[in-house]
Amino acid sequence: MYSILDGGCSIEQVVTVTYPDLSEGDVLSALAHYIEYREEIEEMRKRRLEIIEKHRRDSDAITGPDDLPAELRPE
Repeated sequence: MYSILDGGCSIEQVVTVTYPDLSEGDVLSALAHYIEYREEIEEMRKRRLEIIEKHRRDSDAITGPDDLPAELRPE
């Protein structure tokens, strides 16, 4: 998504190269959602990056997915 917004990638490239299972409509819907909720999404992204960095500094404490904070665990 950031590559589209930064002008480095077209929607067609995203659909054909990066995410071939998506339609152009899917990508446009995702972009519209991001633009509408940009502040909330960026705040959530910032919090996750801070949590990741904190856990990188204490990497011995993480031995698998169960050791990650709930918001970072794979679904």
